[in-house]
Amino acid sequence: MDWVRHTTVIAALVAAAGLAVTAWGTLKSAQVADDQLAQSKQRQQQEDRRLASRITTWVDGYHSSEGWVRVVVNRSLDPAAVYLQLFTPGTPRSDDTVEFLGTVPPCTRVDIPGSVFENIYASSDSSRPVGGTNGLIVAEPSGVLWVRQDGGELRTPSSVERARVALAGPEFLMMWKAVKTSSLEECSSAT
Repeated sequence: MDWVRHTTVIAALVAAAGLAVTAWGTLKSAQVADDQLAQSKQRQQQEDRRLASRITTWVDGYHSSEGWVRVVVNRSLDPAAVYLQLFTPGTPRSDDTVEFLGTVPPCTRVDIPGSVFENIYASSDSSRPVGGTNGLIVAEPSGVLWVRQDGGELRTPSSVERARVALAGPEFLMMWKAVKTSSLEECSSAT
């Protein structure tokens, strides 16, 4: 019997088994790393949405002295840069414009009467009929933009909406005398 050959064969088999165990361990480590990366991405998306999820908007019916009123509420403890999406009745969504509302302070309600929008349209193009808003765009402190529609849907903006935000004028609608702000009694941490 040739002990050297048998020992060499056994050593080769042990080495091959060791390599197989190492490969299996590496594969499992890669799977765990992929799972952790997916969880990290999900947490980051939730973090990116944290402020925008606390900004809401709606139209508050018709008030005899002010007409219809657009309400924007920041229920976060953080300020939020907010843009309004404006439309003209009877025109396609591609004709929407974006105006900078301003930085809405934490725990604040903003009431914007329809007369403000009438003034915007009158100053930009008097041939356009008075329109309204169909939602808003919130800029997170991280720079991520979110579109909040009247129905509450929160989505990422299209490239056209991003371009409109970039082209929005520097005018702060919150500075108009007709725009009213008030503090909220309750609001929540954005964490």
